[in-house]
Amino acid sequence: MLTSDHLHHISQKGSNDGSVHDYFSYFENPQKGSAVITEHLMDFQQQIEKRLTK
Repeated sequence: MLTSDHLHHISQKGSNDGSVHDYFSYFENPQKGSAVITEHLMDFQQQIEKRLTK
């Protein structure tokens, strides 16, 4: 999560820029990528909150 590539993989740009993002993305589509990244961020937040309340 510490690289900017994740944001590129969920890009929804059109034209030539968009086709490059689609080609190199490891997600089925940008929406799936956004959902996966959001899920991971939410899990990370929950883990931090658990540790802070101990």
